[in-house]
Amino acid sequence: MLDGYKTYIAAFGIVATGVGQMISSYMVDDWAGIGEGWNLVLAGFVTFGVGHKLEKML
Repeated sequence: MLDGYKTYIAAFGIVATGVGQMISSYMVDDWAGIGEGWNLVLAGFVTFGVGHKLEKML
């Protein structure tokens, strides 16, 4: 069963990966990579929202 806390952990990993992608891409002026990192950060926030919704349902 997918619990809320598991999605929180996954969301933290997604956001951290996105931030790392944005930083490393910024250092080499790779604007496409910055966009990909930003998409990962937004996906992490969506995953946080799903986890919060699951926690409220339980």
